[in-house]
Amino acid sequence: MDTKQALRATMHTDLHVLNTYVSDLSDADLMQRPLKGCNYLAG
Repeated sequence: MDTKQALRATMHTDLHVLNTYVSDLSDADLMQRPLKGCNYLAG
């Protein structure tokens, strides 16, 4: 495995983890601020 392949594999894994974390959140959940003054997840 060369450097490009290793980076692609890492990016694919990261994307999979991110999609798994947010897959059960609705659009409304993504737009809700956790605390006043904090950014929302979709932002």
